[in-house]
Amino acid sequence: MEIRLLDGVEIRSDQGEHKLKTRTQQCMLAALALSPRKPVSVGKLIDCLWSPDNPERKQARKPASTIQTYAKHIRGALTRAGGNSAWLDSRSRPGFYVLDIDPMLVDYHRFLILADAAQQARDLDRFEEAFALWRGAPLAGLGGDWADRRREDMIARHRTLKEHHLHALLDSGHADRVLQELHVLVEHHPTDEFLLLGVRALSALGRHIAVPAWRDRLTTLMRQIHGAEPSADTLAHVRRTIAMPRRLSPAAPRASNGLPAELPEFTGRQAVPDVVPGSPAVGVQGHTVIPVPAGPAAVSVENAVREHRQVTDRVLSEGFTGRAWVLAEIDAWLAGMSGGYVWVAGDAGVGKTALAAFLVRERGWVGHFAGLSRGATVRVGLQNLAGQLVRRWSLADIAPGAMVPEWAFTPEGFDVVLHAAAKRARAAGSPLVLVVDGADEAETDGQPWGLPFVLPDGVFVVGTYRTGHPPPRAGGDSAVVRLAADDPRNRLDVEAHLRAVLPPELAGEDVIAALSDRCQGVWVYLRYAVEELRNGVRNVRDLATLPPGLSRYYTDTVDRWSRSPAWDAGLLRLLGVVAVIGEPLDAADLALAADADETAVRRWCHGTLRPFLAVERAGPTARRFAVHHTSLREFLNGRPLDDLGAEEDWHWSETLGAAASTARHRIVDHHLGRFGGLDAGLPRLAADPDLLTAGSGYAVRHLAGHLLDAGRAEELCRLLAVEGRTGNLWFAAHEHADAVDDYLADIAALWTHLAHRTDEALAAGRSAPTLVDEARCALAVSSITSLTANIPADLVVALVKAGMWTPSRAVAHARRLHAPPARGLLLAALVPFLPDGLRPAAVAWALAAARDPVTHITGDVLTRIAPHLADVADAVSIASRIRHGGWRAAAQAAIARRLDGQPRRSLLRDALDSAMSVAGEHDRAEAVRRILPELPDDLVDDAVSAAASTAPPREAPRPPIGALLKRATADGGEPARLDELVALIPTGSDGDLAEVLAAAPGIADLDARAVLLTAVAARLPVGERPPVLTAALTAARTITATSDPADAEVSAAADRQTRAGVLAGYALPDQRTTAVGHGLPPPPARTLSEILAMDDPFRRARALASAAPGLADAEVEVALSAVEHLPEEARTRALTGLVPVLGSAAHLARAAAAAPSRDRGLLILVVARAAAVLPGPDLVALLRRTMRSVSRTTCLALLDRAAPRLAELAGPGFPDGIAAAIDDARRWWP
Repeated sequence: MEIRLLDGVEIRSDQGEHKLKTRTQQCMLAALALSPRKPVSVGKLIDCLWSPDNPERKQARKPASTIQTYAKHIRGALTRAGGNSAWLDSRSRPGFYVLDIDPMLVDYHRFLILADAAQQARDLDRFEEAFALWRGAPLAGLGGDWADRRREDMIARHRTLKEHHLHALLDSGHADRVLQELHVLVEHHPTDEFLLLGVRALSALGRHIAVPAWRDRLTTLMRQIHGAEPSADTLAHVRRTIAMPRRLSPAAPRASNGLPAELPEFTGRQAVPDVVPGSPAVGVQGHTVIPVPAGPAAVSVENAVREHRQVTDRVLSEGFTGRAWVLAEIDAWLAGMSGGYVWVAGDAGVGKTALAAFLVRERGWVGHFAGLSRGATVRVGLQNLAGQLVRRWSLADIAPGAMVPEWAFTPEGFDVVLHAAAKRARAAGSPLVLVVDGADEAETDGQPWGLPFVLPDGVFVVGTYRTGHPPPRAGGDSAVVRLAADDPRNRLDVEAHLRAVLPPELAGEDVIAALSDRCQGVWVYLRYAVEELRNGVRNVRDLATLPPGLSRYYTDTVDRWSRSPAWDAGLLRLLGVVAVIGEPLDAADLALAADADETAVRRWCHGTLRPFLAVERAGPTARRFAVHHTSLREFLNGRPLDDLGAEEDWHWSETLGAAASTARHRIVDHHLGRFGGLDAGLPRLAADPDLLTAGSGYAVRHLAGHLLDAGRAEELCRLLAVEGRTGNLWFAAHEHADAVDDYLADIAALWTHLAHRTDEALAAGRSAPTLVDEARCALAVSSITSLTANIPADLVVALVKAGMWTPSRAVAHARRLHAPPARGLLLAALVPFLPDGLRPAAVAWALAAARDPVTHITGDVLTRIAPHLADVADAVSIASRIRHGGWRAAAQAAIARRLDGQPRRSLLRDALDSAMSVAGEHDRAEAVRRILPELPDDLVDDAVSAAASTAPPREAPRPPIGALLKRATADGGEPARLDELVALIPTGSDGDLAEVLAAAPGIADLDARAVLLTAVAARLPVGERPPVLTAALTAARTITATSDPADAEVSAAADRQTRAGVLAGYALPDQRTTAVGHGLPPPPARTLSEILAMDDPFRRARALASAAPGLADAEVEVALSAVEHLPEEARTRALTGLVPVLGSAAHLARAAAAAPSRDRGLLILVVARAAAVLPGPDLVALLRRTMRSVSRTTCLALLDRAAPRLAELAGPGFPDGIAAAIDDARRWWP
């Protein structure tokens, strides 16, 4: 049975349609079906059926009796359709009717449920299923004010979900489809959002020339239909798009001098040039912007950005009323400043988050909300803002390969990102505005979220904080806008909002005045009161009993609840749970956390607590709950909103605070108990790793945070150090669950906590034993970084094909690779084996990685992903920049399969020309042969002639496998011979394969062993592959030093000294490891001004290094700024000479940031100098930043250089503690 509200109102079953006799009966069915399982009063039904001035209402002498008659007809139709007449209930609550059915039986609700689920999952197939239900106009055939209003609401909801659908299509590369749908939609519903979607789609297709026509069409339609024009912000965005340089690829185009085309040209000589040829560094208003290559801990742009719709949709669910006066004040301050902070100070619950959400959603400003998961932390906040800035302003130099580097998530690094974005914004003629909500909730050290003390010109921050907290400091222009609850303008907004949201029967002026008076201008209080009225919890006659003010309202509410039997039966425990949970939970999980009856918890969530909870769908028939407003969360945690005055206030502060604290411990104990107990070593988790993600997987994301909040940091240290059969148990369980990023988040949370304790101890002049635990965190992160980079791409693909790794796990692994070529190649190799929902994103990530830098590997990546490309023009542009003719030809020929007609022929002609450009007869012939099957007949003749004119293929005798194995397993096996072995595997006999498997354990080069075993596994029957692949994975996962001889010496020396240093008295620094083989140049012979005037950056680098020992203090700053502008190769040489004369924490931090990402020796030199000249706290801060994005070998070397000073700061237990940490890391990640 189904109730249809779309394209008419009817009840249908397998037997056909079961009609109701009149339009008013259909209207009553619609009113009930739009609110299934919710009571609808007789008065509201009467208003729905007949408007007050409708003559039919006057003719119906007894409307309530008529409603009863209609109900009888509806029950009859339900019964005939196979349903139950009891579904339409009027007995359980006199004066109300309830249609007690599953919402999925109503086509409109089924549409909403499917579309909401599709939006959350970005699932295109589910979107299609949802929109297939939208058969026609909602409530077709029904007239009257109520039907018209609801029809408009339903159409608006459909339009909003269609916008989400189009965004998902566009993000998945279906720009053509988006344009097709928009051309139809805008004829009836031209909006700003559809205008911007069309601009995005046209830009994605490279059709920038069509943008002005699209803008003009939408502007005309909006004038004709709405009598309005696109907003100023929308039109400004379109103008920026039109003004953007035309290009096929999103990568920044390069001018003839190698510089990004967007950068200004400089002529003449400058003392410190803003741009140096060959370097991506840029000078911005005297500030050095140094794009550093993404390190191993880099995060993809899409992972860095936190989706803010979970906040904006929730707080703007009932619209945004008034606030014109606040917006005008903000705009006035922005117009009057060249850049700076505008803070909105408001009382608790007065609508600060709604204001911020409005600015982010409607004006398109970059935003961050403290209410996001872990959103109060500096790292999450800066990661979110940096990711949005990189995406908004195409900062490819900051985030090469669409990967945002770890340094960008620090206050110092974010300042660099902000200056780069500001430069792009100024070039576009647009202000750059960041919106940050909840500054009073952010971590307290320094500025909220580590925002700069002084903002660049043209950059503004609009932030909110609660009245009573001091406004954040600022070094430039700043202003404070007051949003006070008792402001008369706020009261007028409150009353306007009430008129908009109250149902007609409650919207009397006396009711509005009473609510406004009792709520005292606090919007969240208003929401609670309106919800109570809507749900029948409170009667209009009870409004006078509402207490004045939000704090008193909370107190009176919990006092009323405490007199109920439910209080001791679990309601108090449930309040403690919702006060502390890190994400919404369903009733079953809440009941477990509260140790309460699930039925009772479900009843409380849907009844008693419902006005106070935010709700999100957990599936078609389930919902999750969390506290709606921060003020209530604070109240339930025992932190009062006002000063504690009366004894009652003290009582509830202590009672609720204790309940919240107990809830944290109960949640922790519940999950640790599920895993078998921490003291016992988590035996159940060791036996069944799936326990980690059982249910909602809450422990994966939040157990570490609850341990810290409960004051059980030592237990978190123990949890992260539990040892299992195969190494670190907590890591192994996360890896099994494809949740390594969550494990790293646990490490980051602990490290932040430890850093606070360390800094507090050092500031107080005490020893800081937590330095040992910080070193453990650094070793764990660096070990996982090394582990990720060690596993060969072919092995990852083989693990997916064998079913030993899931596709999502393999893609997550690939995206953690820090080198763009390696990341792109693995993603491309995985694409054929990915499910449809994951493939488009993987193709986009592979393309982004292949774009920067363009190498011969780019050709391999493009060849592999060509069948799945969405943006062919972009791929053609990238392929044309590949220098190697053979790989360029292969990529062009593969991409040509996606084209037709003349474009295909033209690209194949280019491919043939590329192949013919290859040097060497044999290589040229091979390049031509590879593309031959793709060429049209008339080009084949040219290709064959070209290939025939070259020498025949080289013939080489096939070496015996046994001889190659003997050489490979000898001491110092020959790598070249191992390559020959791998090449022979595909054609080897079964005997050859058996011989290789028997000899493989004797190959000392573990990387080569892993590659060889992977090749052998591909030849074996499917059932025999897992043990061979497991052996390959074991070899690959063994962290070894680099194969480069020079680096190997450094690694070995650092390793020996680390062990000796921490255990036996700290060896002196080795000159080879500190200078990295860069001998100092001859003594200085030029002045600094002469050096800076040199054109050649490499000569300038050598001269700066030579001059460094004789520089005055003021000249050191100038020299360091000049060094930061140098290309990487030259920068290393210059810094090697300059670092030994740096004496401040700021200068050494800049040197570490400027060090090329893989120059271990230079980082060691910086840390060694810091250990010699910096105070303890500054040394520790520098070491933390330096160790965050390095391999384990580098991490060990850095710890070794700092070990003597760290031992002084940490106390007598440091040598034994650091030795144990090193042993653990090697044992867990060998």
